[in-house]
Formats: sequence, C-alpha cells, structure tokens
Amino acid sequence: MIQYTGCKALVFFTITAGWTLLALFFLGCKPSSNNTGGEIVHPTPENIPDVSEVDHIIRKDGEPPQDAGLIYWANRLSHTKELFTIGASEGEPHEMLGGIRAVTVDSNGTIYLLDAKSVQIYVYNEEGQFLQTIGGGYGQGPDEFEFPVALKRYKQDLLIVAAHGNLIKTFVAAGDTWTVQRSFSTPYDIEEVCALGDHIFVYVPWKHAFIHQYTFDGEPVKTFGDLYKSPNARARNSMSGGHFACIESDQILVGAFTFLPVVYAYSMEGCLIWKSMVEDFQPLRVIERGTRMSYLFKLSEHDKIVTVASFQDRYVLIQVSHSFPYDLESEMRPGELHTYLLLAETGASIYVGDTVPGFYEVANNRLFVSGRTVRSRFPQLKVLEF
Repeated sequence: MIQYTGCKALVFFTITAGWTLLALFFLGCKPSSNNTGGEIVHPTPENIPDVSEVDHIIRKDGEPPQDAGLIYWANRLSHTKELFTIGASEGEPHEMLGGIRAVTVDSNGTIYLLDAKSVQIYVYNEEGQFLQTIGGGYGQGPDEFEFPVALKRYKQDLLIVAAHGNLIKTFVAAGDTWTVQRSFSTPYDIEEVCALGDHIFVYVPWKHAFIHQYTFDGEPVKTFGDLYKSPNARARNSMSGGHFACIESDQILVGAFTFLPVVYAYSMEGCLIWKSMVEDFQPLRVIERGTRMSYLFKLSEHDKIVTVASFQDRYVLIQVSHSFPYDLESEMRPGELHTYLLLAETGASIYVGDTVPGFYEVANNRLFVSGRTVRSRFPQLKVLEF
C-alpha cells in the first residue's frame, strides 16, 4: 500500500433542493517518505525492488524447480544425523573451546576451527581427532592475530585469516607445517572473506561498494556491489552489512544484506548476473535519528538473512531467521530458521524447510553447527551428516 501526503484539492459545495453536494478535485499528491518528525525508518522503499525487477522469487511453495539437483539436495538436507562433537568441559585447550569464530573444511574432510578466545586455529581430521594448532595466539607477530573474524581454506594448501584491524594473513602448507605467506592491510574492517580465481574477496560496506577484490599479494584490483541507498553514510554502511560466498564452478560471488530480502550474484568482473528476492520478507525496522541508528529487535516481528554459503560448488544455501516479538514473561524471543537452496547459475530456488540448524560451514555432505557442553559452559562443534 502506498500512502500519500501533501495532497492539494479544490472543494466545491453546491446546495440543490435541500441537498449539499461536495466535489473534490485533486490537483496532485506525492508519495509519503519514511521521514516522520525528523526520523527516517529503514529500509526505505527505494531499497526494496519491485517483483518485476528481480529474476526469481524465493518462496516456500510454488512450482517445482526444473533443476533436479535442487530437489535432490533439498531432500538430503532435510534428513541429518549427528556424527560426532568437538569440544569438552575439561581437557586440553583444543578440547575446551573458548569461542568458535569460524570453521572451514578442505576436500579431504580436514576441519580448521578458529577459536576466538585462544586466538588460534585448531586442526582436526575428518573423524574429529585433533591434529595440530596453527598460529601463535593473540598478538602482532607474524603468525599471531588480534581479534580474528573470518577463516577460509583455498585449494589444498592455503588458509586465509581476516582479523579485526583490517588485517589479512595467508598461511601456506608445506607438509604438516603451516607458515605465514603474506600479510596485508585493507582500509576498512573486514566482515567476511573468500577466494576465487587466485584472488581474495572481502565483504565490507565501504565507500560505494561491499565487495572488494585483492590479489594474494595484497594489491587492490576492483570494488563492486552497490551499497544500500541513503545520503547518510552511517545508515548506508550499517544497512549494507551482510554475507557472501564464492562459487568456484561458476566463478561468481553471491551476497545479501542482512536486513533486506534481496540476494545478488556478481561475476568476478563485477557485473550483476541475477537478482532474487525472498517472498513475504518482513524487514526489521531501523530508526535513523541524526547520527544514531536504533534497531527495534525486541519490539517487532521481523526477518533477517543470516547465512549465505556455497554448497556442492554449484548451489547457494541461504538461511532466513524469523523472529517474533520479545516475550517479557519468559524473557525469550521465539523464532524460526528457514533454509533455501539456490542454483548459483540462475538464482532459481527451492525451500528446504525449517529443520536445518544454523551452521558455520557446509562441506563434504556435512553440516558444522554450534553446540554447548553441559550447563552451557563451553561451546562445541557438532558435525552432522546429510
């Protein structure tokens, strides 16, 4: 529904045989803005495309997709079983995890877990047995990190670590030994990282784009991906936060803003390939008051895109969290997590369901999800097979 403000009209009254006739002639109206009393409510209408402007609608029902792989993998993902768990209440540091920040897996099933508390990377084999530690812990040394935020394995012999303070470090393997290969800084705080075609891509809203491409030597190549539209830099950057994934087989990047229903696919050259939109998406209301941004998490029912992940090298998994208003009696926020599987080439999709848990990584027919030890003292990594 479009609301109108600032309408102008001419009003005529005519009295005939005891009746008063009123005629209104509208001279013009203009659509109302989201600006109410010095406040701007985000997302604004200009940032949500019309259905006619997208290639596909991501919905829970509808016609079965033409791609047989979508149907097959959606069914597989709906049936998982737990294989093993990493993490314990007591034991060695690699057993008593402090805080799982990221997980990545290579083609052999080797698991690399970035622990935010110990500030190290723990390596486990495909059965969950500890192998080794990578990194020297917290600090500014060659193999040390300060507040690591992202971890990705590229090919078989390279690890990419992104840390708070705009730092990227790459580790190269020589047998069982990992050493720092390169270290370089970016001009902005990194949110996520992935690699494609011998280039590193970082996700961060900065200037006029959210995808920034570098060589492995740290040389900037290009930036692309339009940010959220707003004249306010704070609103523009905060509303552009989100997630992305590199799809090796199609050589494309797929990304989405957390607070908007749109999923985008770009080529490595920065060209928009397709755009799909989540149906019946209820955006979180964000209030802009001057330089302040207020997020009404507790007050409203809303949706967020919380996961964008490469799947089987030709698909994309996205997860949309649906939160209900905060329950004051139970002091809890009930919610649901809906999973969709997209074909990376076109953006066509199928609904997987609401039983797939949130995950750190998906690889080798396994989901790597969050867990807790008894009494929630220490985090765990649960490995599920589908």
